[in-house]
Amino acid sequence: MKFKTLLAVATVAVSGAANAVLENGNDGELVFSAWDPVNQVSYTQDLGVRHNAILGEYANASYSLSFNVDPLYNTVFTSSNVNDIIWNVSSASTDFFGNYGVQFTTLDPAPAAFGNFQNLANVAAQHVQYSQALQGVNPAAGDIAYEGNTTNGAYAGSPSLWNTNWAGQGGVLNNTASIGDSMNWFFMGLSADFSTAALRDEALADWTFDGTNLNFASTVVPVPAAAWLLASGLIGLSTITRRRKTA
Repeated sequence: MKFKTLLAVATVAVSGAANAVLENGNDGELVFSAWDPVNQVSYTQDLGVRHNAILGEYANASYSLSFNVDPLYNTVFTSSNVNDIIWNVSSASTDFFGNYGVQFTTLDPAPAAFGNFQNLANVAAQHVQYSQALQGVNPAAGDIAYEGNTTNGAYAGSPSLWNTNWAGQGGVLNNTASIGDSMNWFFMGLSADFSTAALRDEALADWTFDGTNLNFASTVVPVPAAAWLLASGLIGLSTITRRRKTA
């Protein structure tokens, strides 16, 4: 579904500053989660970027985001095998007048819609429930990063809390990948008649995570200036040749 146009672009890095509390509801914030299903520990970070803000940049090939994980990340996964860790990014808005729906990562190039309106509402509601669980945990770095485990009730891998498809509310969708993978970024919103969930848009950028840096960057392939000059020259030469033949 992604239309990758050949453009000459410049990358502009944009980083978000998190609020004091991870907010999910009307125009919620982007949430980055990583967890180890073997040791059942997780790390969650408030990225401080609003749902509507990134949604408005889907067609902007020069828009990018870059984040570093908090030192808490290494503390959480000190006993983990890097190959066991999976991660995702997600956001939601429950505002009917402000892009109601969910944005999410997935390796699937063409994910199916969650189902009816209630399914979409349940996914959005799960974002709120997840945020509430995190608020019960003492966060690190001024309410930016959170440690989750089976004891404190904020483990991101919990099938009833978050996991690979928002506690099962996302149907068969898997919104996770391994470290080093690149994931597509989609917006699932309401259909035109507000009766069901529909895949509304896909960004020109993908999310990547290498274990230290989380990046959102364009997948558009830049064309060097020299290529444009060569193409222009060939077009001009072709035009001249046709004119000589018709003279």
